[in-house]
Amino acid sequence: MITKDRFLSVVMLLIVAILLYESGNIPDKTSWQPHGSAFFPRILLYMIAGMSLLIFVKSLVIENGIKKFNLRDVEKIFDGKAKCISVFAFFGIYALLLPYFGYVIATILFMVSTQTVLMGCNTKKKIATIILTSLIFVPTIYFIFRYGLRIWLP
Repeated sequence: MITKDRFLSVVMLLIVAILLYESGNIPDKTSWQPHGSAFFPRILLYMIAGMSLLIFVKSLVIENGIKKFNLRDVEKIFDGKAKCISVFAFFGIYALLLPYFGYVIATILFMVSTQTVLMGCNTKKKIATIILTSLIFVPTIYFIFRYGLRIWLP
C-alpha cells in the first residue's frame, strides 16, 4: 500500500537520481580547486538519498507491526504550525544578519534559536546540548569549507 512516507521517499529518490545524473555535466576541477565543483552537491544528494531510504524502510517496518522506533519524540518536534513559521522567520533573520556578522556568529545564533524552538530548553541538559552542538558544528563546517574545500564563507 502506498503511504505518504513511501510516496515522499520514492519521489525524493527519483529526484536525487536525476540530479546525480545531471551532476555529471558539472565541469571538472581546476588546478586551484582541491575537489571538483560537483563534490559537495553530490555529498548532499547521497545524504538525501540515504535519509529517503531510511524513511522508506521505517514505513515498511511500522506497517509490519515492528515498532522499534520511538515516534513520540519525532512527533513532538512537528506538533505545531508556530514552530514551522518561527523557523522560517529565523532563517530570514539569519539571511539578513549573515553579511553583517559573518558566517560563524550568524550561524551560531541561528542554530541556537532554531534548536531552542524545536527542542525546547526546559532542562539544563537540553541547553548544554544546544550550545555545544552549535559551538562544535559551526566552526567545524567553517574549517571544512575554508581549508578543505577552499571556499570562502562570509
